[in-house]
Amino acid sequence: MKFIIKLTIIALFISIVGCDDDVKPIKTSNTEAVKAGLEAVEKAKKTDQTVQDAALKQQRKIEEITC
Repeated sequence: MKFIIKLTIIALFISIVGCDDDVKPIKTSNTEAVKAGLEAVEKAKKTDQTVQDAALKQQRKIEEITC
């Protein structure tokens, strides 16, 4: 019984502490990290386009062989 009371008190304490309204927003002033992220996205877009072009060429070759 004492264990359940202790567990309830601990859970209540954690829930009260977890509900802190003083949440500070994350600063996004690190322009280098943002720039690196955007460059990674652009590189991924180029890679995707290359893969799509290769898939289209392969599909055209398959169609030529089967027709």
